[in-house]
Amino acid sequence: MHRSLEIAEFVYRLLKAHGVPVTCNDENRLEAELDESLAKELGTGRRLRLRFSPNGVEKQGWTPGDELIALGHPLLDRMIELAKNRGQAACLLLTAGLEPSFLHARFTGAPHPQKAAPGDDEGANGWLPALEKHLSKFSFANATVRSQTRRLVYHTQVLFHFKVSLLSDEKLERIVSVWIDPVTEAIDRPVDVRRSLSFHPAREGDAVQIQYRLERLYRQALNHLEKRLKSRVAEYEEGLNRRKQRELHRIEEYYQGLLQERVEPIRKLFRKMAVASVRADLARSWSTEWRYRETLAALKQESRLLEAQYEKDLAQLQREKEQRIQEVQEKYRTRVEVRLTHAALVMVPRLEWRLQLAGRAQRELTLLYDLLRRHEVGWECESCAASMSEGAFLCDCASVVCQDCYDVCRDCGRGVCRSCSDATCHLCQRPLCPDCPSPCPLSLESARELRVCAKCREEVCPACIRLSTFCAEGAVH
Repeated sequence: MHRSLEIAEFVYRLLKAHGVPVTCNDENRLEAELDESLAKELGTGRRLRLRFSPNGVEKQGWTPGDELIALGHPLLDRMIELAKNRGQAACLLLTAGLEPSFLHARFTGAPHPQKAAPGDDEGANGWLPALEKHLSKFSFANATVRSQTRRLVYHTQVLFHFKVSLLSDEKLERIVSVWIDPVTEAIDRPVDVRRSLSFHPAREGDAVQIQYRLERLYRQALNHLEKRLKSRVAEYEEGLNRRKQRELHRIEEYYQGLLQERVEPIRKLFRKMAVASVRADLARSWSTEWRYRETLAALKQESRLLEAQYEKDLAQLQREKEQRIQEVQEKYRTRVEVRLTHAALVMVPRLEWRLQLAGRAQRELTLLYDLLRRHEVGWECESCAASMSEGAFLCDCASVVCQDCYDVCRDCGRGVCRSCSDATCHLCQRPLCPDCPSPCPLSLESARELRVCAKCREEVCPACIRLSTFCAEGAVH
């Protein structure tokens, strides 16, 4: 009975994956209406009425048109082959973040009682130092930080396994894994999935939207794979061209040798003709000259025949040579084949903190730390979207920005960033306070309005004004 349920689940999922409307009247009966292409591929009619357990048939009776599907049935074999061509899929839960010792240390603050074993970089002893190191990055120079809640969360990522084949005179194959985050559509670093559990996800949401998202992620993964393979393909083609040039050189030498063989009889004949011509010119009697002239005429006739044969042979050899070269070009032509072999939805463990920031402005902030990859997730400047490697700043507009996007107005003391500023200094490109005037002294002589920050106005503008005055006086005199 257990096997029949597995077969029924497989058939149901396969048909749903092809967009076929499926009706399950009970646990033992399935009805579906196939489109013409799928029906042709499976070698069956468009309407399917399937049963999966002979016990259910005995209890509920047999309906004409029903088909009992079990292991070894031709239709089930064709479905399995079709599923193989579509690749394999799974849902995995990474269990690395569920170790009790690690959870106890993280949520109680107590140190881990055991020492790390040699090479243990995946246990709690490996995580804690890395975690403390990365948490030091979450510092704010102009705000106080209060931790509110922290919890372990699992975020879904999509894993694609591609089989990449480089085909030419030799075949190279490799498996390439691409991890992609559905939220950011960014490529992430691979992790070990051997310590994971398989599960069946709940069917939630619109199937059309889910399919669209997966197809979009699949295209993003292909784009990343194409960029990733460029250097590998270039290296492969470099070695390929060296072998191709060696073979083309051998072909050139071979046909040059054949041409020499065809030319050599003509050269010998020309030498005989030259000898006969000289002897005819130096003959002492009319009969001797006539004999050499006849010999020379016969040699000329033979040379015309040899030249005609040589032209035929030359054309034939040229055709053969071009054909051989074309075969070599085709032999060493690079072809790249990419096939999706596996895909998986992977639940990745992350630690989540909710922080309360208090300064001139207040806001809540959620921080994420990837346990397996040991890096912060989404720790980016909200103004320029660059990764923040140093301390962050809380702007008066409540934006969390990096050092390059934040400045303090010297006139009013207000914190300002590129998001809330209406202009930047035309010298240092720092954001300017929208409430304080900051015209550049040279803006009166410029066709456009120039604005400058207080620091540049104090350090640069005096020298700039003296230089402009000097130039103006020199132009007058």
